[in-house]
Amino acid sequence: MKLRSAPAVVLSAVVIAAFGFTGNAAMAGKGDNNGNSGNNGGGSSSSSSNSNSNSSKSQAGSRGTVASNLKKANGAIHSSNTAWMNASANGVPGIARTYAEAQAGIDNFEGDIDQLKLDKTALESAISYEDYDTQIAALKLEDFADEVAYNDEVLRLEGLRDDAATMSDAEIATEIELIQADLDEYEGYETAKADALARLIGDRELSAEAIAELEVRVDAYLVSDQYLATVKP
Repeated sequence: MKLRSAPAVVLSAVVIAAFGFTGNAAMAGKGDNNGNSGNNGGGSSSSSSNSNSNSSKSQAGSRGTVASNLKKANGAIHSSNTAWMNASANGVPGIARTYAEAQAGIDNFEGDIDQLKLDKTALESAISYEDYDTQIAALKLEDFADEVAYNDEVLRLEGLRDDAATMSDAEIATEIELIQADLDEYEGYETAKADALARLIGDRELSAEAIAELEVRVDAYLVSDQYLATVKP
């Protein structure tokens, strides 16, 4: 997760003016020049103080903007892990818990979701043992140049049918069912996470800073003793 950068510290420099005079006029004006230098120094100190004050106000304003952007999620962020664990499913910390646990499900999902989708598509278009039998049965001698060509095609299809990689209709159906169960599990995590986030922030789009703050808090919950105590080894 990304962490927000530490706020920059604003410093002001004191500019000292140097004046060169000669003769009595220089001596006469020396006291005034020193006095002006002292006033300039005081002005620089005030400028530095104002800059630091403005920086603090800017940081406070930025934090307020993030908190406003997070809406209910801001309250969850500042709730304890115990509150997250014990809150009802409809309470703000409970909704945040649902979001975090859905994220954990996504993170810990075993398997490549894209590859599972590809595998399912391949199985749905696979030719089964029974399909090859059907193709062999449909062959007609008159459709070939001669009996040798006919027999060659029968042998080719029988070879494909009997290949160790060829599955029966039942085996294909079972594999598709298993893959679909995995896809449903993953989709369930994604749906639960999206629904929980919508309940926390509504239909607004989170800023990068707000997302980072929420993710840091979620990560902290997922490594807490309260959560880990519920996870099966």
